[in-house]
Amino acid sequence: DVFTYYFAPGHGFPLEVTYVEEGKTDLNRLVWGETRRAGAIDYPYVARRDWITLSGKRTKALPISGVEINPGISQGRFERPAEAASGR
Repeated sequence: DVFTYYFAPGHGFPLEVTYVEEGKTDLNRLVWGETRRAGAIDYPYVARRDWITLSGKRTKALPISGVEINPGISQGRFERPAEAASGR
């Protein structure tokens, strides 16, 4: 399988993930339809994931709710990877 992550400045999550399953040529697109923040430390999380066709049509959505954040986890766990931030 091949996964490609697309980041944008100021976003903690990739805006889009594409993947091709092993032995196949079809490209699958997954985008974060919405992100939110939760908890006293204001952690970001994905509130909805959307599956998108090549023509841009949403075929499936997975909403995520009832998020609770463990305050013992450092904010750094949720930050963009350093190599992605530097453009590599």
